[in-house]
Parts: sequence; C-alpha cells; structure tokens
Amino acid sequence: TGKPQSNNGYILVSANGGLNQQRVAVCNAVAVASLLNATLVIPRFLYSNVWKDPSQFGDIYQEEYFMKTLKDEVNIVRDLPPHLKSLDFKEIGS
Repeated sequence: TGKPQSNNGYILVSANGGLNQQRVAVCNAVAVASLLNATLVIPRFLYSNVWKDPSQFGDIYQEEYFMKTLKDEVNIVRDLPPHLKSLDFKEIGS
C-alpha cells in the first residue's frame, strides 16, 4: 500500500452545490487521484446563487491537516505548478 513515487498528472476539482455535495466531490476526487496515481490540487468551491456562500476549501477544512493526513495515499498540492497555471482549461474543455 501507499502511494507510488511517479505521478500521472494533476486532478483539478471545482465542486458545487451545498456543503454535503462539496464534501462528496472532495472524497471522490481523493479516490480518483489515488486510483490514477495523480496529484490532487486543493479543490475549489464554486459560488452558488442558491446557497450564496463564497467559502473556499480552506475556509471550511484545515488544508495542512488534509494534506498531512492523506500524504501516504495521494499527492496533494495547493496550486498547479507555474508552467501549467497559464493553460486555459475552459478553452480545452475542462
């Protein structure tokens, strides 16, 4: 068990809905990143006109604890590396 040393890319998650839907999206993202041996970028929470809550992941969860707790299972980073940040993900369909 434990995570392999290699990496198959990055998983970006934009979770929407209420807190429970966002929690489920985060759990699913961790599972997918682990199965694909990919690095998970800390999820973004999308603003909803229904819930009117601008909270982000770090406003609700302790990012350091999240990363530390899962460190043996999945790589987690706060942001994409600089060379990938300039990609237009909306343009390429993500």
